Amino acid sequence: MNTAKVSLKELLSKSRTKSQLTELLAEALLNEFKDSDQDLVVSYENLVKSNNANFLPDDMKIHTHEETDTMIPLHVLDAVKESKVKAINVWSPRTDVPILIINVPARGHLGEFTTLRLLTGREAKYWAIDVQEHVSIIGTEK
Repeated sequence: MNTAKVSLKELLSKSRTKSQLTELLAEALLNEFKDSDQDLVVSYENLVKSNNANFLPDDMKIHTHEETDTMIPLHVLDAVKESKVKAINVWSPRTDVPILIINVPARGHLGEFTTLRLLTGREAKYWAIDVQEHVSIIGTEK
């Protein structure tokens, strides 16, 4: 297939292609952050990987969830357990992810000095949403 003549819409209409692109992006991010002191976690297919070999417990490296989005709050909670974690950024193009991660601060799982931000937007128009701040405006469950 000559990808130069294929529209982006047509390219992304195939599940196999989206899966391959997701894996390619995840592996490229891991390679980019391989020598970083920031911990990076990516998830695709049934795998969860980190640039820090000691960051993920063995029982979290493979999953059977149909959609990896549902694993994001679990990984945020696991990251929060680390006392060195001060900022957690979650990026996903999926609209259900904000609903999934809002429960982390709403249930009091973030430390006093830990921030949880949802990165969203397209191309050069990205912005960060402070999840904790929005939860405090909405209110929390007592």
